Formats: sequence, C-alpha cells, structure tokens
Amino acid sequence: KRKEVLSALEYLIVNNYAGEFQSARSILSVFFGWAVQKEYCEHNVARDIEAKYFFTKRSTKHHAHFSELADILGLKKTIENCGSSYNVKLLFMFLLYTAVRPCEARLATWDELDLDKGIWKIPAHRMKMKKPHEVVLSKQILKALKEHKKNSNAEGYCFKNYRKTSISPTGLLNMIKYVGYQYKISLHGLRGTFATIANEL
Repeated sequence: KRKEVLSALEYLIVNNYAGEFQSARSILSVFFGWAVQKEYCEHNVARDIEAKYFFTKRSTKHHAHFSELADILGLKKTIENCGSSYNVKLLFMFLLYTAVRPCEARLATWDELDLDKGIWKIPAHRMKMKKPHEVVLSKQILKALKEHKKNSNAEGYCFKNYRKTSISPTGLLNMIKYVGYQYKISLHGLRGTFATIANEL
C-alpha cells in the first residue's frame, strides 16, 4: 500500500511541489486513520511518508523543465497536433512564447493586448511585484492571436473555457498529462526553459 500511495504522489515529487505534497499527504493520513479505526487496514501508511525524504530546500526552488531547444520544439509540435481544445492549446503557446507566470497568461484580457503594436500590457494588480509590465509579442504568437480574435468573442478573457470563464491551471496540466509530458515539464518550468535557452542563444 505504501508503494501505491507513493505512486499517487509521484507527480508532486517529480515536479518538486513540496507544499502540495504535504497537503495531499495530510489528506491521505486522515483517510487512512479513518480506515484503521474501521478495521479496513492495520496501519496508517501515510504517516510513514515524510517530505524530508523526497525534497530538499534547494530542490523545492526548481520546477521540471527542459534545457535543450529540441526538447521544447518536440513538445510544441506534440501540443499542436494533440486533440485538446484549441483555446487550451493556444494558451499553452501563449505561455511558451511570452515566458510569463501561468496565472498572468490565463487571466490575460483583450483590452490588455495591443495587436497593432504587438504589445501586451499587464496591469500592476496582476503582477507578483505589483508593478505594470509590458511584453513584446513575437510574430508567431501575434499572428495566432489576431486569427483567434477574428474567430471569437473578443471581450473579456482571451482564453476561455466552455463556461466562458478563464481556463484553469487544471486544463493546462491535463493537456500536458494527456500528451505524456507530466513528469518532464511543469507550467512554471516553461519559464526556466525559456531562460536557459535564451541565455545559450
């Protein structure tokens, strides 16, 4: 059973999500505690699983990411050809080409984008440092955004789900898992990939 619990927590371990690991372990500990009391099992295996054996102070600062251009190009091609929602795929490409934090990309609105000048102005209240930030849009993502705007209701969020609200982090994570990259790259890891490859170039 301990092996099965660790398998369920593997994604959090591989991507260095120590905080989420602790939360999941606590929930499992409560569950197994109940199971012991009800005599469904004899031991609370979740209590034996401690974060200190899987995480270090240094490793929790990093997210799974690629360091080679060929790897990220391979992922890009896979995402483009997968069967996920177009809006989710475009959001991923937007995240990839702008190297911003996932929450900043997910909540982007059309009024923040100047597609004529190719500039995305993120207001201060949406930035971690509470300072406005401008992102120059590459020709690839700019072309995709212009086409997307023509074919969608160009109001509110740029990337919407079927409920017409912003796409959740789960939507992106599910797509990454769907194409088999859940242990190879994380959403925050895209920023590390961008920085590594940009520095090398």
